[in-house]
Amino acid sequence: MYEHIAELLDFAEVVAKRIVPGEFDNNNYFMTLVYVEDILDTYGRAVVSRSADENNLDGHALKGDASRRMEALRSTIARLNSDHAFDEALVQSAGRLVKNWKR
Repeated sequence: MYEHIAELLDFAEVVAKRIVPGEFDNNNYFMTLVYVEDILDTYGRAVVSRSADENNLDGHALKGDASRRMEALRSTIARLNSDHAFDEALVQSAGRLVKNWKR
């Protein structure tokens, strides 16, 4: 399972690089980063620990790597929000997501 968390973090790095001034999908890219961070923050550490145990890997090293990458993602999100002011887009996207799921 850990490799999938690493792949999700790799994906987030690629998405973050797509956020540039004038890009039509910036809001969607930013929301993707927020969702990845939220998902991994919610249960990612437990998955890393369980994965390390199941595969006889060094759990401490895996957790350290995952934590380092999560902190980098959080820093990227904060920087991008500061540079592009995504707060309003985040509120609108979250509202739209809830509305769509309640259909």
